[in-house]
Amino acid sequence: MGQTKPRLELVLSKAVLKDKWIDTGMPTPAYFVVSDKGAGVIKRFDQLEVKQDFPYIVKPSKGGNSRGILEDSIVFNTSSRKKLGQDLLVTYDQILIE
Repeated sequence: MGQTKPRLELVLSKAVLKDKWIDTGMPTPAYFVVSDKGAGVIKRFDQLEVKQDFPYIVKPSKGGNSRGILEDSIVFNTSSRKKLGQDLLVTYDQILIE
């Protein structure tokens, strides 16, 4: 029963699953996890701003299936990436940008 939670977390958290893939040597695109820690402060967008190797996909980090992935989840410029990230953070506590 002790392994149930970590396995479930691998299914529900895209970032945790990507970390597991990296630990085992499986190739996976670089990514950022961005979270709004309350008070409207968005963590890690400043580090992401210097990254210009588009396109990116912006999606919720947690949740199963394709929840939160929209037609415009693939972004091709900085302003679209930031706007979609901010929009998703209204509903989700963490987003994944890769």
